[in-house]
Amino acid sequence: MEERRKHPRIPMTGWVEISGQGWNETINGYISNVSIGGIAVYTKEFLPAETYVILSLHFFGLREMAFIKGLPGRIISSVKLDQAFRTGIRFQKPITKESEPVLFSFLTR
Repeated sequence: MEERRKHPRIPMTGWVEISGQGWNETINGYISNVSIGGIAVYTKEFLPAETYVILSLHFFGLREMAFIKGLPGRIISSVKLDQAFRTGIRFQKPITKESEPVLFSFLTR
């Protein structure tokens, strides 16, 4: 199977808060992996593709980048697993050295 991703995914742990325009509440999930172009998370709720969201990321064990707030993205996929959904979110703009220097450095080591 041919790899379609532009950027390698780096396994990371932490939790994510996902909010969307017109939503009454924030959806919480767990981070699976991150790349310069997006993130994979696990949630209990189904999030429909093409939904625009705002992400707040909380990383475990990384003091220098423990929290990133207000990252815009778009849901690409939401796949049902046994007791959760694996959701792929593309960042609205790729992570750059200028926008998130510590995360960019971690992802490009």
